[in-house]
Amino acid sequence: MDTKPRAASPSPPIDARHGVGDPAAPGRWRPGPPAVPEPELEIQGRRLGGVGWRFCLLALVVAVPGILLIVLAGGWERAAGIVILALSGPLALVAAGLLLSSLVARWSARHRPFA
Repeated sequence: MDTKPRAASPSPPIDARHGVGDPAAPGRWRPGPPAVPEPELEIQGRRLGGVGWRFCLLALVVAVPGILLIVLAGGWERAAGIVILALSGPLALVAAGLLLSSLVARWSARHRPFA
């Protein structure tokens, strides 16, 4: 039995621009080129999307009691439900605008055509 310590294999050279190592070393993970050509736009799109989902949740939280009042109550409670539901409308519009802006920013970050 041979108990000599084995020499560690040298790591492949890494290209500083793309991060791709030696192609002669198969099976080793090497980071490739960035998936998004413009990461700033991707980050901006994620930020807009996060805020958009929060506004969507807020609109839902405001709309549910209004819907319940409209369905279950009668008289002035039904009118209050309509007012509450109407207050959730602008929140939903802001959420839709932010989510649409997020999609546009993330789509253009990948340099994909819109049409």
